[in-house]
Amino acid sequence: MIDRAPDYAEPLGGWRVWRVARVGERDAYRLLSLAQEVVWEPREELVADCRRCRLLPKLRRSAHHVSPAETCSCGIYATQLERLEWFLDERTWPTPPYVFGRVALWGRVIECERGWRASHAYPQEIFVAAPPYRLRDDVTPGSIAAGLGEYGVPVQPLSLAPHAALGSLAEHH
Repeated sequence: MIDRAPDYAEPLGGWRVWRVARVGERDAYRLLSLAQEVVWEPREELVADCRRCRLLPKLRRSAHHVSPAETCSCGIYATQLERLEWFLDERTWPTPPYVFGRVALWGRVIECERGWRASHAYPQEIFVAAPPYRLRDDVTPGSIAAGLGEYGVPVQPLSLAPHAALGSLAEHH
């Protein structure tokens, strides 16, 4: 577990997969967490909150805790690039994800078997692969990437399907 000031000046870097949806009054493209209905707002750090404590207050055995906690699964997840393959599996998700990228993690960070859980995060670089299913004709990796430009980080549309795009990125990172 890392819960003190690190010996380096930059956040820990990891990789993650997001869903993309159009949300809000402006119908703007936004990154959403895979397992939770959490919207990553542009130009705002995402701060972890234990949903188990909030959703099951009467059933919880312990008081509310700071996220991430050693004894809970809460926190903002990231992993190594080579471990993203599982998250892109079309059999795992009802709507297969096709957006992934590098993410900065900071604050309280817990190292796990397959990556990290952190208290704070923000995207550093976003890649939009060709979706594994047909979208509307006017929705392309390029149009999605342009819509995600509000995050203020590099966003790159890719012409490859998710698994091929991931393999190509692994060769260059």
